[in-house]
Amino acid sequence: MVFSGIDQIWSDQSLKFKEFWSTKILNPENEVTQADLEDVIRILDTKGRGNIDAELKAVASLYLRQNMQEELIRNIKNTPKKIELLDQFFKSASDEERINAINELQNFESSNRVAKLTTVYGVFLNAIAYAYDPAEHVNIVSIDKEKRAIDKFEIPIDFNPDRVSYGELLVKANRVILDFFRKMGVNAHTYVIGAFVWAVLNSESEPGNEIVGVFNFERYLGEFLFKNWDQIPEFRKHKILTEDGESTGIEYNAGSGRIDILAIEEGSGDYLVIELKRNQTSDAVAGQILRYVNWVKNNMAGNKKVKGLVIAGDIDERLRLSLADRKDIKLMTYEIDFKLHNVNS
Repeated sequence: MVFSGIDQIWSDQSLKFKEFWSTKILNPENEVTQADLEDVIRILDTKGRGNIDAELKAVASLYLRQNMQEELIRNIKNTPKKIELLDQFFKSASDEERINAINELQNFESSNRVAKLTTVYGVFLNAIAYAYDPAEHVNIVSIDKEKRAIDKFEIPIDFNPDRVSYGELLVKANRVILDFFRKMGVNAHTYVIGAFVWAVLNSESEPGNEIVGVFNFERYLGEFLFKNWDQIPEFRKHKILTEDGESTGIEYNAGSGRIDILAIEEGSGDYLVIELKRNQTSDAVAGQILRYVNWVKNNMAGNKKVKGLVIAGDIDERLRLSLADRKDIKLMTYEIDFKLHNVNS
């Protein structure tokens, strides 16, 4: 990824978001149109509708469906208290004031039936915070990813991420990551810092994994499955694990590792553990799927069944033999259907 012109890009994108905030959200006389929603989501989400050339111009891949993001924005527009607290969060110079605003927002959302911003990962909340002020945020929009970054880079912190308030975690996790890189003499744009952190976290491998190449289709396999989930026949009976509308089943924390996708079968409530074979050895993949299936059985499933699914570009004999006696684990390959369409005749 080339970051040429990133400062100007995010100066422009932030101005667009601030204009939307001031003219469409803060002004009660102006309505938020469908076109407005799509425009602002293209700033927030690389997979926003119509985002053909989103590289560098969108905050991140949010793993939130378009209609969910639209609902969140409409709910902000129609809820004066949320507007007040978010405006305070955006504009306060003090971290303490920003923490208080988010804690009050969480309390408000907990006691009112509204589309929640203060979700377990805080993805949409972090995304709009970055869009409003990219100079003071990193585009690591998941609280879980921020906690992983703190651990990975051994960033010193003066708080316990598991014991502080929601607002304190949201504000301080972002702050310590940004301050860490600044103190290290990294003067790059926050978008570049975020991209670096993402690359490091995404390249983490378990013992026995083989890192072959950074740029290949399999790197985006999980993202493709998420975006096209409802169109894939094998998944029609399943839904990715969610909490408050947020897809928590993506890279689900399973203690000793992360499940690529954790889904639940509608009706039965049975679990489906999906492992994507990217650059790992077959032995590593077999070990992971067995471990994750057993972890879900022991920690989540109760009396529900747990099945496993390995998806790969190719299933070799080693993987097939490793799982031959496991009727609860299925092996599947994917096929890329690449077509060209004439658009000028």
